[in-house]
Amino acid sequence: MARPRTITALFTRARHRQQVLFDWMRSHHDDLAAELAHDRGRWDQALQVIIDLKLVDDRGNPPTRDTVVRTWKRVRDDVAAARTKQEAARSGQALAPGEVAPGVRAVAQPRAAAPTPAPLPAQGKEAVVPGAVPEGDPLQRLRASMEAGKVPMPRTVR
Repeated sequence: MARPRTITALFTRARHRQQVLFDWMRSHHDDLAAELAHDRGRWDQALQVIIDLKLVDDRGNPPTRDTVVRTWKRVRDDVAAARTKQEAARSGQALAPGEVAPGVRAVAQPRAAAPTPAPLPAQGKEAVVPGAVPEGDPLQRLRASMEAGKVPMPRTVR
């Protein structure tokens, strides 16, 4: 199905319009970075070159000095993010043993708990002294230590 002539004409004009500053800076990033490193802060010269090249901002207007500076920062951030993403994609293939992602290790599965030994049978009434703590029974020792630390409740005054 052929597109209507008006849409085709619009796309043709869009392709041949003036080049947008961001796209131009993005495609010439490495050269611009080298050039701007020598003349750090001299944006007036860079602006003059950009105006001579008839580049425009995103709205189709001739860029101002502020527009050029802000666009360059956006381009640098965009390129840095793209390079970081590429580097992560390349290095993501070599994970260390036990890693699920770079720097993230899988949690070790907990071991099964050892079975609790059965309590020892009582040895008779004469072996149990009231208030005495049996040596082998940890529950009795816990109860005895809790009883020793109890503070009596105060009496209510009526």
